[in-house]
Amino acid sequence: MQQIQPADKNNEQEVVENDTQSLNVFFYADAAHMANRLRWQSADQTDLTQEWQALAKQYQLSLPVCVSTALSRGISDNDNSARHQLNGENIADGFHLVGLSELAMMMQGNCRLIQF
Repeated sequence: MQQIQPADKNNEQEVVENDTQSLNVFFYADAAHMANRLRWQSADQTDLTQEWQALAKQYQLSLPVCVSTALSRGISDNDNSARHQLNGENIADGFHLVGLSELAMMMQGNCRLIQF
């Protein structure tokens, strides 16, 4: 598996200077696994949960996760654990569960959707 190289410093500076556009992230389907604080990662693999947390901290990003896809993959917060009688929560710091309507709200206005 090929490692992703850090962003070019020139591109990073351009993004920082261009504050007219905002960046929104939304974790849906299998991407919800990023929010599992109990997800184990071998030493030879990049810990993507930690990478997303660092990116969110650096750029003050919210990390919303679709609640339905998270719950169906065994990822829950305190509120949903109580609501669905689950034994505890396992959502990673910085991530939060939201409805799919949150994505619809993000997409209102001038935005570009990139799915991967």
